[in-house]
Formats: sequence, C-alpha cells, structure tokens
Amino acid sequence: MIKLKTILNEAFELPSEMDDQAEKLAKFIASLFSKYLKEKVSNTKGKSNDEIVDNNEDYRLATQYKNEGKSLFSAVKDNEPTDWGEASLRIYSKNNILPDTLLFITNGYHSSNDGYMHSIEDPQEIVILVNKDDFIKFFKKSTEELIDTVKHEVRHWYQSTEVIGLPKTKILGKDVDVTGTALKPTFFGYVTKQPHHLQDIEFKTNLHTYTFHIKRYLNRNIPKSEWKKEFGDIISGKPVYTGSQMMDTILDNLEHMMKKDKPRWRQFVKELYKLIFSND
Repeated sequence: MIKLKTILNEAFELPSEMDDQAEKLAKFIASLFSKYLKEKVSNTKGKSNDEIVDNNEDYRLATQYKNEGKSLFSAVKDNEPTDWGEASLRIYSKNNILPDTLLFITNGYHSSNDGYMHSIEDPQEIVILVNKDDFIKFFKKSTEELIDTVKHEVRHWYQSTEVIGLPKTKILGKDVDVTGTALKPTFFGYVTKQPHHLQDIEFKTNLHTYTFHIKRYLNRNIPKSEWKKEFGDIISGKPVYTGSQMMDTILDNLEHMMKKDKPRWRQFVKELYKLIFSND
C-alpha cells in the first residue's frame, strides 16, 4: 500500500513540453476518426450550408491533428485488458516524454471519453476511452473534453513518477494513503476507501478538470459580469441548473466536500477561484 504523502510536495504543474504533448496526444487520438468525418463531408444531401461548412472544418482539423501527431506518436493494435474490455490500440510517445496510452474505442458510452491510470505505485501507462459517436457528431467539443481527460491522467502519471503534487499538509487525509485507502482495516477486517473526489491524489488534478468544465459552463451560459456570483452559487451548494451531467457531478462533489471536510473544501475553492479568474 503506497504511503507517499510524507515525501510528496505541494507544488504541481506539468512541464510545458509535457503539457503541450498531452494536448497533441488527445488531438492525435481524435484524428483517428478522420475517415468518418470525411464521409460526412462527402454526404451533403439535405444538409444546410452551415452544416457543410462545419463538417469540412472538422475534417480539416482532424487531418491537421493527424499530420502533427505523426512525428510524436505511433499506434499499434493491442488487446490488453482494460476496465471496459480489450484495448483497441497502444499509442507510443516517440520521444518518451509521455507514458504509453492504451486506447479503448467504443460506441454508446455515457460521455465522449474517460480515463484512468493502472497503478500509481508502478506507473507505466495511462488508459483512455473514446466514444466514436461523440467524435463523429461533436468533434470539436469531444476533442476539448479529451484534452482535459488526457492531461488529467498525464498529471497522475507525473505525480507518481516525479513524486509531486498533493494538497497542503494541513489538509492531507488522516489514516489513509494518497488514494484514500485506509491504512488499517476496520474491526470487521474491511479496508475502507474515500470517495474519488476526496482522495489526496485527486486534489490537484481535479482542480484543473473542474476549472475546465466550470469555465466552459460559465462561458456558454453566464455573462462575464455575473461569473463571480454564479461561482459563489456553484461552490456553496445552491441549486444551479447546468444542463450538463459532468457539471452536476462537480456540483455534487463540491457540496459533499463542503459537508464532509470543510478545511479541504476551503482550500480547494481558494485554488479553484485562482485558476478560473487568474486572467481577470
């Protein structure tokens, strides 16, 4: 059982080259659907001019992402088991800046993508799921979401390989390791585990992911002059209609954190505010 919290430090940002290549990796994965986007470009029957323009732009971007990624990544078939089934591909980082990526391609998933890392004790690869239908129908939106997910998992890999990136010492979990697993079993022999969003190793990575989704929600729904008021409602547990399953999950997690661990919530909100409003 990993017990890194005595040696991990609080500072945590991806090196700029790693951050850049994580984004290019996500775009390279998105480009794998270029053949389907090309079919949409060819089929113009019954489509408006705006749809035709959008379809051509999606295909142009996918082609650009594929060309940019060729020098950085290579993909081979791989049927290694993942949490969702046998992987579709393994993507290698040619300059070894990023870990290997096991890719699982599916249809009908509840979101455009998902991801996890096999082990923080022996971090060799990240695992990414992409939902083909989402990338064909909503290419730009799905690519943006995938960039956030890939960076989230690369941050976990970087946390574990460089031993970096936990919250402040005063709010570290008590009697648990960095993954939220209890250091001692209960009286009945069970080993308990904290909810995902309360785990120490998720604190810094979730800050970036929550920032991505909250800023996108604010951009799409709220005038800039009202952002800070809406942010106050979001973090305080007030009922907010978002129209987004991911945003609803974030709101639920923030409310649960506030009720379960007020010091952690205060620190999380403080850092979240800085990330969202840093350019104001």
